[in-house]
Amino acid sequence: MKRKYFLLAFLFLGFTTLYSTEFSPKEIFQINRPKICLISYYQNISSNTRIGSYNKIKRYRTGIIVSANGLIMVSSDVYPVSLDILSGESQSLLSAKPTDFKVKLANGKEFPAKFLGKDDHTIAAVVKSDQRKLLVYNYTPALSAGGLVLDTAGHAIGVTLKQTIDFSFRPPDEFEDFHKDFLEILPAEQFLKLIENPPVQAEPQLAKRAWLGISMQALTRELAAYWQISQGGGVVIDQVYPQSPAEAAGLQVGDVILAVNDSVMNIQKDEETAKLRTLIRSLPPGSIAKMKIFRQGKFLQKTVRLTAAPKAIGLAQKYQVPQLGFEIRELTRDILYQENLPLSTPGVFVFQVDRASPAGLAGLSIGSLIQRINEQPVKNLAAAQKIIEQELNDKTQKIMLQVLEHRSTRFVFIDLKK
Repeated sequence: MKRKYFLLAFLFLGFTTLYSTEFSPKEIFQINRPKICLISYYQNISSNTRIGSYNKIKRYRTGIIVSANGLIMVSSDVYPVSLDILSGESQSLLSAKPTDFKVKLANGKEFPAKFLGKDDHTIAAVVKSDQRKLLVYNYTPALSAGGLVLDTAGHAIGVTLKQTIDFSFRPPDEFEDFHKDFLEILPAEQFLKLIENPPVQAEPQLAKRAWLGISMQALTRELAAYWQISQGGGVVIDQVYPQSPAEAAGLQVGDVILAVNDSVMNIQKDEETAKLRTLIRSLPPGSIAKMKIFRQGKFLQKTVRLTAAPKAIGLAQKYQVPQLGFEIRELTRDILYQENLPLSTPGVFVFQVDRASPAGLAGLSIGSLIQRINEQPVKNLAAAQKIIEQELNDKTQKIMLQVLEHRSTRFVFIDLKK
């Protein structure tokens, strides 16, 4: 919590050096302080003790009141589950929706609130309180995700895309680069539609965002010099995912993306590659992206028709087996891409294992791919469910699972007599 407030203060101080001062940093903070609130909530992480149960961990975030009907915006990391491949940076596959939200105002009063939904493109989640006492302020649309950015007149102009600050020592000649990186801003206009029509997420739903289908790294100065590329940066493709828009357009490993439509990719650091992802996500599925490519000493033009991002494991169909103590899900592309496996790979994904269950005692691990059950091949989730239910109906006492872990086969023996 302290780090978030410090981030706000840091941004205010930074802007006094960039613009002619109309208000002091302290005055700007005081003007906007009534719009800033403390959000508390519980993150629900799947428990290892029982399927469907969760460990509740209390968290805090800084929120910004954005409308007169009690709408509050906060960082989308309050709900870190991956819903599509674009959200693959998620740190937890096993988080349920956050609960027990409360909003604490600048005057110290606290009110209950509820989670509505999130939008990973704008890195924003939406919380709502029905308390009329939230309406005493004069609202201006604003948001705190990576960090709220105000000009010296106190007007909200956007949020920083970087959510952390590197305070390690930097020589004076590197400070300007640090300043540019830190002040990478997503404009406030990006949030207006979100405020008018906030996302409502009763159950996880796939966000229909465009995707390209590559993994990438920055075109560093060393790589640019080696390939004799005069442009000040770019994006180097180091993997092209099967059945992706990039593959369909003929993009290759080693290609350097120099420009997309009218946007030049002046990217020299890996942390800046988010600029390309943000650009692609801003385009609707089905749209055309025209790319300037460098390949083996030549400059090429490529046209890519973008498609909607496939769903990730957070939205996969599931089947719980409480008698054995695990939950399995259909294999989604993010898992296959992550493990560098063919898209035709058969099996199901082990999403949860109860530690004290027969499966847990047998050593079944979360993340394993079950490919055979008692020597019977498991093609997909429907096949796995059929085999398991038949074995349970037959009161089978011994179940052998053939699993794939990090491209290696292992056998797990579940003894139901214990």
